[in-house]
Amino acid sequence: MASALEHYVNNVCSLSSLGHYRELVEYLNASTELLAKNGNILDNVLETLDNNQHSLGVLYVLVAKLTNNPAPAGAETIIKLVKDFIVTCDPTQVRVALHVFEELCHLFTNYLIRCGETIQGVKIMAVAVEKIRGSDTQLTAVHADLCQLSLCSKVFDSALACLDVDITSIASTE
Repeated sequence: MASALEHYVNNVCSLSSLGHYRELVEYLNASTELLAKNGNILDNVLETLDNNQHSLGVLYVLVAKLTNNPAPAGAETIIKLVKDFIVTCDPTQVRVALHVFEELCHLFTNYLIRCGETIQGVKIMAVAVEKIRGSDTQLTAVHADLCQLSLCSKVFDSALACLDVDITSIASTE
């Protein structure tokens, strides 16, 4: 792994273990160019980081992978990576960078549409909604991705379950 990415992994591990998530987000925002330049070896970073313990670090790597790999090449691998992350990520950490989590969901939704694999994303987006919303009656930006995938795949159960409630608040991404 390149020394700059080793530094990235070390910072993610140390700041995550200390619970300094806001400081970590500042570092990660400054590291997006580093991730974009090293897209060919981001899999090594993902192998080193744990989805639950280092959720913020993994989140930024996945966004970089989807941003730099918009074509459906290796679709099974990308789908598995994002699914595993969304299922196992720490909600406390991803809520600190909610806008980036929402960006991941949006990029992933567009990726699935291009691949023609929308049905695979419906349950994943339903889990994503549950991870980030504060209550059952809160609407999030990820709801739009869930609905888009549901409409494209003609599988409505997950979207209806999330939307068949009285919405009393809308989540802010700020």
